[in-house]
Amino acid sequence: MIDTEFLLECRRNAYISCTMQFIEKNNVVGYFGEHIPLEIFYGYNLFPVPLEDVDADVFAFSSDDIKNDKTLCDCIRSTLTYLETDKCPILHSCKAFVFAPVCKKFFSAFSNLTKKDCVVLPNEYSEWEAYLKKLLASFSDTAYDSASAYNAKKKLDYISSTISKIERKTKITTEELFLLQYYTPYILELDERVQYFKDLEQQLVFSDYDFKRPHFSLPCPRGYFRDAVSYMPSQAKVSWGDSSGDFADSHCFISAPINVHYSSSNKI
Repeated sequence: MIDTEFLLECRRNAYISCTMQFIEKNNVVGYFGEHIPLEIFYGYNLFPVPLEDVDADVFAFSSDDIKNDKTLCDCIRSTLTYLETDKCPILHSCKAFVFAPVCKKFFSAFSNLTKKDCVVLPNEYSEWEAYLKKLLASFSDTAYDSASAYNAKKKLDYISSTISKIERKTKITTEELFLLQYYTPYILELDERVQYFKDLEQQLVFSDYDFKRPHFSLPCPRGYFRDAVSYMPSQAKVSWGDSSGDFADSHCFISAPINVHYSSSNKI
């Protein structure tokens, strides 16, 4: 039902989009984590783009330090190699990087390899919005536009609610739902992303009842989605892992079992 090749292509297209934004405005900021209030970025005319992913082909270019550090997961190792070799257009295009406080290992290793600003958000989620408003002011060339932030939030909320509706009211596969959640953010232009979901709503058939879908909790899921999805039932949902722990040290997929729970919704 979902064109998964298009969604995978969204990341490849983001290479071009980020490069053009870098050349024309230098307003791309990379982020790592979930539930970051992204509308604040748009209020400063900044384009937020996710950081994490895994490309095994790049491991051939890893430095000895990265290869020999057994504490690094593949997601960190891949991202650090791209950062160190400057082979990723997205990382190259970012003027700064913002991290949710979920993986100290990733933040420490990443920030030690770049001269660009790397900032970790406070531990208390309630402080993120005020902190980001102050922080992003130093990264932006424009003043904060509350109307732009408000409009961006409306669009982001629509996208989130539509994904939730698709999750509950259709029987799309684990992979399809995963890509809707984690790869559509690579459509940097919010109006284009909104239009994609409006078109999708017209194409899909929605049930009158909620579908009971098992939920799996994983740290930085973009980093290894094909392996992770292969462990799951055909119609599951993937969520970001428990943000109270440090993924690299104790909650990483590499060293810890997948956390799974079932929704309490009614079956179709």
